[in-house]
Parts: sequence; structure tokens; C-alpha cells
Amino acid sequence: MTLSSEELNLLNHQGFIAGPGESESDFKKRVEYCRGLKEEMEELPADEILKESHALTRTWFDIAPDWIPCLFSNHQLALWHGGCAWIFQKDDRTPTGAFLQLRKTFYRNSTFLGIYKRNEFIAHELCHVGRMMFEEPRFEEVLAYQTASSPLQRIFGPLVRSATEAIIFVITIMMLLMVDIMILASGYFSIYHQLMWFKLIPLGLILFALGRLLNARSTFKKSFNQLEKVLGSPELTRAVIYRLTDQEIDDFAKMSSDEIRSFVEQSKEKELRWQQIYTYFSRR
Repeated sequence: MTLSSEELNLLNHQGFIAGPGESESDFKKRVEYCRGLKEEMEELPADEILKESHALTRTWFDIAPDWIPCLFSNHQLALWHGGCAWIFQKDDRTPTGAFLQLRKTFYRNSTFLGIYKRNEFIAHELCHVGRMMFEEPRFEEVLAYQTASSPLQRIFGPLVRSATEAIIFVITIMMLLMVDIMILASGYFSIYHQLMWFKLIPLGLILFALGRLLNARSTFKKSFNQLEKVLGSPELTRAVIYRLTDQEIDDFAKMSSDEIRSFVEQSKEKELRWQQIYTYFSRR
């Protein structure tokens, strides 16, 4: 049975956003599977805690996922991690699902380490949950860090796009430190001076990440501005850009208003995701 526009719209607001190329049958299976996850998982009551973040997720992404299971556990979290969103698939026949793992302290406290605010942290992770079927790394963190109240976090938070990049940087620093200690302990100071140029590697990694971030933020802003000309409000624009692929964000940055309108009219007939997105254009 085909989903009506009202049903699609309701699911859209609940954070069930069709992924790029996702069929309606696969989408419905995923929705049913995700709605049943709470029954499978032993979790502490977290409805009120989730609601704290919904003010942010509604503002920035127009979603309020109340179906997501929240597990309060420190298992395998680094000392500085407040938690994470786990997006998983049990096997090839099982739809994709998601749940939040939050540090135990978040169950009783609204902050962690004086850095993480619970409502902002959860809103950040719910951004990833709503886009669970997207594999679009370029603007993912730019979108997610919009929930941060700190300007520094909003600007520089997306500097690292994945845990792998962070691990590579930390390993590089640790290896350089170990080499320094070994050379200084051996007394071969001439070698130490010869290898000083290796210190440029972490600096190069940082400069690369900064340049990449500057380019992504510039493209994102241009795309946002072009969309806002068509949609007429920042609220609708935030909702739409959140549901776009990296390529679409990049393309819209270069398109005129008429070209964007033409693209939208063609896309709504081709993809379930664009049927959800089109509702925002019909409100303008």
C-alpha cells in the first residue's frame, strides 16, 4: 500500500527520512523495524531527556525522533566521549536501525566535563540518526554542529569528519613524541635536528583540514542562500538543506532560483526522499 503524502509528512517530522535511492517498500520496512527497537532493548526511561533536544532538532532539522532507544552506558567510550549514535544493520536482510549510547552521567546531569550540554549533544547525534541512510560525509558534521550554542564549536567542530581522521592525527603526534624521546635518550642530537621537518606533518594535516572546512562552509552558505531565495524563509531552508546529498548541496550553490525550481519539480517524480522534501517547497 502506497504511503499518502500525509503519512510521508508525519514520518518526515518523526525523523524517518527516505535515503537517496531508497524505495518505498524498503523505507516502510525500516520504519517498522526502528519503531520496534525499544521493545528489544533494555533502556532507562528517556522520553523527557529526548524532549529537551527536540526544541533544537525541530529548529534546525524539522525532526523530533521520539522512537529512538537511549542506552546509558560508558561501555567502550573514551574518557572524553559523551556518547554516540550507533547506526547498524544486523545482517543483509535486516533494515538499518539506530540507537543512542549516552554516558551514564547524562541520565542525572545536563552537562559533562563542562563542555557537553546534554540537549545539544543529543540533538547533534539525532542529526546523524535522521540521515542514517545517507553516506554523505562532506557536509554531515557541518549540519550536526549547527545545534551547538558555542560559536567555536559551530565553526571548528566539523574540522574532523570521522573518528578515523582523529585517530590518524593522534597516532601521528604520539609517534613523533616517541621518536623525540628515543633520540634525546640516545644522545644523538644531530639526528634530532635533522628530523625536525617531520614536525610539519601534523601542521600539514591541520592546514589541510582547515582548508577543506573553509571550502565546505563556503559552499554550504552559498547553497543555503540560493535555497532561501526560492523558499523565502530560513526555517524551510534549514529543513530542506538537511535532507540533501553532498552533490545536491554543491549543485544548488551554483544554480539560479529558476534552475533550482526546475530541479525540484523533476526530482519529486523520481525519488521518495524528494516527495518528502517537496512539501517544504509547496509551503512557500
